[in-house]
Amino acid sequence: MMARRGLAVLLIALLAVPAAASPATGSRAVAIPIGTISQSDAANVGGAGALPGTTVFSGDIVEVRPQGSASILLNGGMQVRVSSASRVQLRRLPGGANQVELEMFSGAALFRTSEAAPVVGRLADATVRAKGTKPAVGVISVLSRKKAVIAAEKGELLVSTSHDSKSVTLREGEAVDVTLSALPAAAMPQGGGTTGAGTLTGKQVAVLGTVIAAVMTAIVVWLALDHRKLTDQEKQDAVSPFKFP
Repeated sequence: MMARRGLAVLLIALLAVPAAASPATGSRAVAIPIGTISQSDAANVGGAGALPGTTVFSGDIVEVRPQGSASILLNGGMQVRVSSASRVQLRRLPGGANQVELEMFSGAALFRTSEAAPVVGRLADATVRAKGTKPAVGVISVLSRKKAVIAAEKGELLVSTSHDSKSVTLREGEAVDVTLSALPAAAMPQGGGTTGAGTLTGKQVAVLGTVIAAVMTAIVVWLALDHRKLTDQEKQDAVSPFKFP
């Protein structure tokens, strides 16, 4: 009798434990994988050294030290190439598992994008995306705290800024000069920019300048791919139309 009573008390005590005492999966941030490192040289992901095969999660910051480089193969089949002395962040966008945002803080990066697996580049409050349904290849190169260049190496890109609702279309082989300017807090767009990370800050917006000729695009791509570490064939590929599988 006493044994039964003791067992009943134990069961009541277990049932009385609130659900919050167990791990609450809904209250934790879920790590969402968006790709893997396919090539790495002096690169970190999320503050740790990255080897080929390292998983990249949404929100991860990829940092490449001088003389290094990194390539990320995204789940949708698209790619991002980060050059030396660069810092970027990759995030999954709402609306689909294959939509990824590449935000530039410093350095340079090249990205492939398509309608099926969009990659949207971000520089301060400017967004860079493919225009139309055909695949495109974009290059974003941050030259200084106040200067950057955005280029269309393949296909057409649409570059838009949210603070003034302006946009410019870059055809294949064209680039646009970008001035990074500071605006008063009251004039900042909601959610625009980045706070306290790398070269860019949350008080900077992108002001689109003049469209640059194709020869400048080749130079931007050359710099973005860190030509000092490429073979002669890779150097030729860097300034020729990008080839898709």
